[in-house]
Amino acid sequence: MKIGIVPAITLGGAFGLALCVLCAFGSAPANARQMALIVGVSNYPVEMVGDLQLAGPKYDAALMIDTLNRAGFKPADMIVLADGLEETDAARKADGMPTKGAIMSALKSLAEKAESGDTVLVYLSGHGSQQPDSDPGKRPVPKPDGLDEIFLPLDIGPWQDAVQAVQNALPDYELGQAVNALRAKGALVWVVIDACHSGTMTRSVAPGTMVKQVPPSRLGVPQAAFDHAKAQAVAKMPLNANVLPASQNAAISSRSWVFGQTNQPGTRAVGGLEGGYVAFFAAYPDQAAQQENLPKSFGPNPDKRPHGVLTFYLAQAMRSGHAATFKDLAHQILAGYGQFGAEAPTPMFEGDLTRSFPGAGAPGLIRFAARREGDQVKLDIGALDGVNIGALVGLGTADAPDDFKGYARATHVGAAQSVAVLEARDGIGTDAAALPTDAVLVARVLEKGVNLTFRVGRPSGDTLEARAVNLALDAMMAKPAAGNMLEVVAAEQPADVLLRVADDRIWLVPDSGTFEKNGRSHTRYVEIGGLSDPDGLRKRIEPALQAQAKAQNLLRVADAMPGETGAGKLEIERYLLRDRGIAEANARAPDDRACAPASRTIPASAERLESDVATPDLGQCDMIYFKIGNIGDKPIDLTPLYLDAGGTISNFGPESGLRLEPKAKPETVAIRIKSFNTDTGQPEPAGQERFLFIAVEVDGRHAFAANFAHLAQPSLTRSAVSATPLGAYLDAAVFGGATRAISAPITGNSQIISYRWTVKPPAGAL
Repeated sequence: MKIGIVPAITLGGAFGLALCVLCAFGSAPANARQMALIVGVSNYPVEMVGDLQLAGPKYDAALMIDTLNRAGFKPADMIVLADGLEETDAARKADGMPTKGAIMSALKSLAEKAESGDTVLVYLSGHGSQQPDSDPGKRPVPKPDGLDEIFLPLDIGPWQDAVQAVQNALPDYELGQAVNALRAKGALVWVVIDACHSGTMTRSVAPGTMVKQVPPSRLGVPQAAFDHAKAQAVAKMPLNANVLPASQNAAISSRSWVFGQTNQPGTRAVGGLEGGYVAFFAAYPDQAAQQENLPKSFGPNPDKRPHGVLTFYLAQAMRSGHAATFKDLAHQILAGYGQFGAEAPTPMFEGDLTRSFPGAGAPGLIRFAARREGDQVKLDIGALDGVNIGALVGLGTADAPDDFKGYARATHVGAAQSVAVLEARDGIGTDAAALPTDAVLVARVLEKGVNLTFRVGRPSGDTLEARAVNLALDAMMAKPAAGNMLEVVAAEQPADVLLRVADDRIWLVPDSGTFEKNGRSHTRYVEIGGLSDPDGLRKRIEPALQAQAKAQNLLRVADAMPGETGAGKLEIERYLLRDRGIAEANARAPDDRACAPASRTIPASAERLESDVATPDLGQCDMIYFKIGNIGDKPIDLTPLYLDAGGTISNFGPESGLRLEPKAKPETVAIRIKSFNTDTGQPEPAGQERFLFIAVEVDGRHAFAANFAHLAQPSLTRSAVSATPLGAYLDAAVFGGATRAISAPITGNSQIISYRWTVKPPAGAL
């Protein structure tokens, strides 16, 4: 659910306590107060939602309570409204049930207490839906779809004809008014909505995945009410709907980023609202936010709990020690979402993302408590801290945390705790006796682990087709390709991709659980082409799986490398040029049209995308431009790689590499989007796509640029850069090898910058 709150200028653990001094979070100013409303709705009335119950929000609420405690929020300054909280390990009881009245009363109470300089978090986890906007006049600019996004409290009721609204729903505009009341007191308001509305119910969902939305029809909303609201909204739309009057004082919902404007420091907001505004949403309005069993790991894991994806990765980012601003949090959340593939929903971020988030400290080293138990080391870190199997830690003592007495590599990672084994490094051996057992140790994360295993779930059932595919998988594992990173697991086991057999095709269903047979966004598939030849079937399946594994592992390495590229010495500007062309009458599809010649220079009409976490929708012939300058003192070698929704990796730089000299004229990288291939007459893959800049700061002068273009070549061969640490990481991810996990550096002179967007076909495209 996307609650479209618009800022006023347009809307009018076991050992953690022992080491609290080493927490990653900073502290708020002495005169500032940090307050929060935490809402989690799990056990909805069966008569309203039926089998669409959510188990995750109570665990979301417990996780947020713990995370905010670590961030310095005082228990007395948190209002917790959650049912089922007693079933979790939450550190406190709920203050009440998450009913509509209780939520509104809590928001009013926070507004009465808030003062200038305070920070107020409004967090909601539960189901979302939509209802007709029966009064579009309440907004100076009505929403063109005529819909209100709504959050469903615990006491949600059915549609009420008398008032033209869902009983006890929390509409977006009511929440917007509550936010404005807090901002009027001068508080910074941070809204986090882990709910959604999705415009389609045709998706099949994998076990363990739950879509956090209830269709309006289940709430009894009649279609006639939607039709009437849409007609009213269209009739009241002004001629120039892009002009929003400064007096606007309602919330609106839009899949655009124009509502992230906030007041500059030292200025007074229009309408007298001085407080700031930041909002995180689990998905865009037309996407489905998801509940998953997290942390995302394979095999038995007693720490797994159902969580909203946004909540889990938000908590992970806040606890990581590598975030100082809301934008840092956004980048890390996007990396978490990236684990679910191109068809995963896209989180949305609004407001002044350059501000520090509550409790943030400067990004730095991650330190946590540890204790030796025999030959093992128990670490008070886990997946919530962004750590994976293969992570390397240095072990010191509380009085000398950086004087390492040993090193250890994580072999098992739970949500908040891990197990590691000692590893020889820097002249220090694996003698466990050198580590005391009667004192708390300090573990500093030196390298985060990256899991390279790509798990493939077998098709279920005992049909002739399923048996044939399973025989082909057996043949694949009996004679794996060189550098194979594939692992085949049973149908009921969690996997990166689940194979389903239907309509003479083998469907590669992503871990996100979305399975669509029709339309442009259909799930990728392989034609069966015959059942009597398991080896021939293997030769069709294996390349498709290897391609997905290659792309996924490249992203895994990219997302495990936090921090600023080249110590912040790259300056990147991004521009978008929309193409407004129209297909001819005899076109094969609405986007079957040739693109005008592209300019390598950035046109004056291109729109600059101010936010580097913006994930715009793009279509046929749209252009993305990157203007890249090196503001440092050393050369930086750059490799731009494109990962499309089909898993293909393409090099967008010169084959000889791209070197950015210090203080030289910026380079431009131009990308043309294609949703339809006019040469083949076939649509291109649709969905979330990624663009990576692999950057290496060069010490001294080298004749050849550090160039990773070989990662995109169809016939893969290693290059000289494999001798570098970053090259070794990337080669292991893409080419495979003897190990199923590697570790990525926390610091260094190399980095991968990632951008995202969604390629969407036009309305009516089949």
